[in-house]
Amino acid sequence: MDGLQREATARLAEVDAAVARVAEGRYGICESCGGRIASGRLEVRPTATFCVTCASRPVRR
Repeated sequence: MDGLQREATARLAEVDAAVARVAEGRYGICESCGGRIASGRLEVRPTATFCVTCASRPVRR
């Protein structure tokens, strides 16, 4: 699979996951802190799973 196809497949998976969250009533809820994801963030990135605060935190390994 080339890079563009991998990217398209990853995007489709993100959209499918967002649709599933809508169906489950979890769309717009941060997966880290459980708070609301701002509507502005969802307008820019409808597949967002983290609020701005949690997304800004450094990755812990």
